[in-house]
This record gives sequence, structure tokens and C-alpha cells, in this order.
Amino acid sequence: PPNGYTTPVETLRSHIRCDSPEFQANTRAYTTLVQELLARRAEVRKGAPEKYIQLHRERGKLTARERIERLLDPDSPFLEIGMLAAYGMYENEVPSAGIIVGLGYVSGRLCVIVANDATVK
Repeated sequence: PPNGYTTPVETLRSHIRCDSPEFQANTRAYTTLVQELLARRAEVRKGAPEKYIQLHRERGKLTARERIERLLDPDSPFLEIGMLAAYGMYENEVPSAGIIVGLGYVSGRLCVIVANDATVK
């Protein structure tokens, strides 16, 4: 057989009823959670309060996210790890626990990237 199996492969069939009340309720709950996650991620991406970012820029420095953006290969993905670390702690003044960690491409090579956020104390 072309799939390498000695027995025929069965096609899996879904028994999900998209029109059921339970499915609709789950879809609404999931959508709410996704929206909450996206909002939290957007909040964290803003970084520290604006006054600290402005002070940092007055010193001629880039934010940690700006440094990472310039380091990465153009139009390449960046998989951030721990973006929501310390979320909900310290009145949310320590986004990403003051450190940005992720995987990204630099000069065509996949790298682990770590940047301390000096705007967060």
C-alpha cells in the first residue's frame, strides 16, 4: 500500500455537532479566552510605563523589544517564551518579568535571544 501500512487506513469522522448548544457555548467561552489572551499580550508588549520608556530614549537607548526587532532577520518569526511571566504581580509594572526571551533567526540561524528590559525595575 502507498501509505506503508499493511492494513487499510480508516478515515476518521468527526461526531462534533457544530450546531449544538454545548458546542456554541464552548466556542463563546474559547473566543472570550482568546480575546483576553490577545489583550494581555498587547498590554505586555507596550512595556514599562511611558515615563520610563521616555527616560530610556532620552538616554539614547532602544527598548528591549526594539533591540530584538533590529537583531532579527527581516520578516522572520520570533517565538517569545514567558511573555506573561509576572503578569498580575507588582501592579503589572514588570512586564515579562523584566526580561524578554525567545527564539528567532539571526543571519539565517535559529537562536535563543535574551534581552533585559532596563525600563523595568
